[in-house]
Amino acid sequence: MLLYLTGSPAVVAIAAGSAALEGLMAAAILVSAGGWASPIVRRITRCNDGAVVALTSIALGLWMFSTAMLIVGSTLGCLSGAVWWPVILAGVVLAAWQCRKRLASMKVPSRLGYGSALWLIISAAVGAWIAGCMRPTGFIGMMWGDGYDVLTYHLQVPREFYEAGRIGPLWHNVYSFYPLNTEMLYLLAMCLRGGAYQGMYLATMMHGTMLAIAAAAAYCIAGPAQRRGMYAVAVMIGAPLAIQLSWLAMVELAMLAHLMLALLWLQVWLKNRDAASAATAGMMIGIACAAKYISLGMAAAPVIAVMLAMALRSRRLMGHVGLCIVMMLLMMSPWLVRNTLHTTNPLFPLATGAFGRGGHWSPEHQQRWRDGHGPAQRPPVPVPQGWRAKPAPGRPELFIRNFLFNKHIGYCTAVLAIAAAAMAAFKRDKFALVLSAVMAIQLCLWTFFSHGMPVRFILPVLGPAALLIGGLLSGVTFGRGKAGPALCALVVVVNFWPLPEIFRLDTRLSTNTGRQSIPMPPVDGGVIADLTVQNLGPNARAMLIGEVPAFYHRPGTVYATPFDPHPLEMMIQQGLSPAQIRDGLARQGVTHLWVNWREIKRLANTYGYPTCFSEGVQDLAGDGPLIRMINEMGGKPVVDKPGLTIFEISPDKGRSHE
Repeated sequence: MLLYLTGSPAVVAIAAGSAALEGLMAAAILVSAGGWASPIVRRITRCNDGAVVALTSIALGLWMFSTAMLIVGSTLGCLSGAVWWPVILAGVVLAAWQCRKRLASMKVPSRLGYGSALWLIISAAVGAWIAGCMRPTGFIGMMWGDGYDVLTYHLQVPREFYEAGRIGPLWHNVYSFYPLNTEMLYLLAMCLRGGAYQGMYLATMMHGTMLAIAAAAAYCIAGPAQRRGMYAVAVMIGAPLAIQLSWLAMVELAMLAHLMLALLWLQVWLKNRDAASAATAGMMIGIACAAKYISLGMAAAPVIAVMLAMALRSRRLMGHVGLCIVMMLLMMSPWLVRNTLHTTNPLFPLATGAFGRGGHWSPEHQQRWRDGHGPAQRPPVPVPQGWRAKPAPGRPELFIRNFLFNKHIGYCTAVLAIAAAAMAAFKRDKFALVLSAVMAIQLCLWTFFSHGMPVRFILPVLGPAALLIGGLLSGVTFGRGKAGPALCALVVVVNFWPLPEIFRLDTRLSTNTGRQSIPMPPVDGGVIADLTVQNLGPNARAMLIGEVPAFYHRPGTVYATPFDPHPLEMMIQQGLSPAQIRDGLARQGVTHLWVNWREIKRLANTYGYPTCFSEGVQDLAGDGPLIRMINEMGGKPVVDKPGLTIFEISPDKGRSHE
């Protein structure tokens, strides 16, 4: 699979070698996390199942690393490998000591177990994962706004923390106020590897390991039903969307992993009705919410709703539900406290109407965010001249497009999951009914409280769906029980079919200043950064207008997201003359203005963009106030391509122009 997707034996060797190195470091982080957290998990849960304890310890240990990174980075700094490598190595030693007896008695199995065809599917998925995650981040597997999110949010925010040597608020990047539990692991990767570009492959690898954790949790949920567990694992890791996200340093696979662990402990709670299991389930959904706010609906709400339904007639069990919620809030609390300290709003940039919009947002920025991320399709803020609303899909169409017939989730997944839910109702399978309820709540919340969101946000549905499908296929017994593996392999192959097309979305590196034919994996991010700014001098500092993804721009590049005040926008609002603006830019060290006209037009017609930038802008520069102001400042184009102009701003040239 690796050879098929890369197409070159030489690239396979490079990718495999790099993946082995990054994979060893990712494994060390996971083992270390488990080593630090295992004594806590064993004391809390008193669980005797080694696999369950190991998975829960890894999840809790990673949260401990993220929280420690946040606290230490926000107070002392200490963002270096010299600080964090000893922590990782000490955790590995602790894990080895705790597992010494088990390791001594461990034997390599002579057979892989039931269903060889399923192991082939798993091997193919691993090959696809390695082939993709060793390609430069932001240049593979892109859908919708994936590139924007990776290069502006998930990697750019920890990169800025790393380069500053301290974690603090980024007033120009609203995403720095999101819960960053997973991004702290990416920051850890940058610390361990000694740089943002050096750590980007390890960061991507870390996201992919979350899929492995989710698959292992699915297998544990199946318990003694080995067939059901193998089928669920195959369906989960064979979904094109899951593999595609394993190529990207995002957070959705972390949401899936912690949801699966929450379902695992929910299963234990349903069996034992003990407070420890409820608390652990709350910890897992809390960690999911610390990865992304959307987990409140896709992970926390379904799990808590099921627990409430089971506990309504018992005061003791209602106490367990309360304990679950308390533990969830505890896991989220580091990010709630941080936001409160910086903006007085624990949920910023959400709930700005209730808790305030912080000290840097204007009413316009607040409204732009709320309208752009609300459940209804709203006009841009401000509305550009000549804007017309496009027909919005209805809720049934959204459900059909994003779930029923979504090739990224899998052509067969939705139909089989619904069939499995119906079969569970017929057979009165208690836990299958719980999974059906979780999936139904997720789909209802997604369908009625979202509009046009990227399909990756629906990924947590894959967890209960895969388990339901595993139960359905394990019930197929005709032909001496041999039909199950064959049917499962057929389902996964049908689902897997679009993957090569998705993989080859972009086979060459592409920058805004031109396409470059560079051998793919793995390319040093610094090479891409040099190509991105190849038309700027060695000491140049750019200010981006319209262009938001800043990961492959030089450190210190000035930019702002569409939801934050842009420095140039604030200068214009102060009524400064072009000469004063030019001198103000010079004091900031800005030598170039990087203007992406196409992106300005897109933003102006979707979320909204400052009128001082977007007025009069078409696909090319046009003759709006921005271009006139730059001309008055003495700006000289050094790159002038369709949709992109890079202006050199020099105080001396500006004065000679006057």
